[in-house]
Amino acid sequence: MTKLFSTLLIACLLIGAMFMVSCDLFPEDTNPEHIHEWEDTVVEPTCVAEGYTIHVCKTCGYERRDTFVEPTAEKHVYIEETIAPTCTEDGFTRMTCSTCGDVVEKDVVAAHHSWSNWVVVVEPSCADKGLERRDCAYCDEFEYRETNSAHHFDAGVVTAPGCETAGYTTYTCTLCGYQKKDNTTKAKGHTFGEWYVYVDSTCTTLGESRRDCQVEGCDGYESKVILTHHYDIAVSKAPTCDQYGYEGSQCVDCGSIRIEVTYEKLEHSFNEWHDVIGGPNQEQRECESCGHTEYRNKD
Repeated sequence: MTKLFSTLLIACLLIGAMFMVSCDLFPEDTNPEHIHEWEDTVVEPTCVAEGYTIHVCKTCGYERRDTFVEPTAEKHVYIEETIAPTCTEDGFTRMTCSTCGDVVEKDVVAAHHSWSNWVVVVEPSCADKGLERRDCAYCDEFEYRETNSAHHFDAGVVTAPGCETAGYTTYTCTLCGYQKKDNTTKAKGHTFGEWYVYVDSTCTTLGESRRDCQVEGCDGYESKVILTHHYDIAVSKAPTCDQYGYEGSQCVDCGSIRIEVTYEKLEHSFNEWHDVIGGPNQEQRECESCGHTEYRNKD
């Protein structure tokens, strides 16, 4: 019995020693002599699972978790797939979350046919409408449309613009002979030469001056009336106290004078003030050049 008791006591002491040197068997707070050396790992939240921070002891492997973060839709991991539109079904971009399967569709492209160019089925005539057709490249759909009746015009004949006439192109229908004018351009205008006397004039008879267009084949011209004196006689008049002076020339045919230079009137040359005869309390003076008289009261 004593031997058995000794054996059990030794076993208990060994187990107790194991609990004291190892923290694997103790929670964090049951072994105050052990100090954990933590290694932290942050686990991000996903669209369906919460995130947290896990702390693991480097010595004993004990772990604990805290700083929990709620799941968030911002953590979806989308895989993008483009669905092309067809003739009858809309196209779009499909976004599928690889974590939770959430699906988002965006950038919708409306269904549409892929039409060919219009092809003439029936040519229009001068009086009857025509018919055109176009086909979808992806399905059996097609469309028709009428085209307006139309003349079949030739390449056209160009008429160049003249000095006073506009230019244009004349198109003639090859089926019925109908003509139309198009592509109108402005008249170019005359190119005139120098003025010359077309009909001479006198001081009493009107004449005409002209300038002719220099463009070959154009008979256009401009004219203006002229009245011509023959100012061949030089004339002049000295200024006086009451008249302007001038220099000019005189027409030999009619005597008309053309003034070319004018001179201001002269100032009066008055004599001394003297009593007015028969006028008490008044004085007068006379211009010695023209006789002009001025009066004033005596002071």
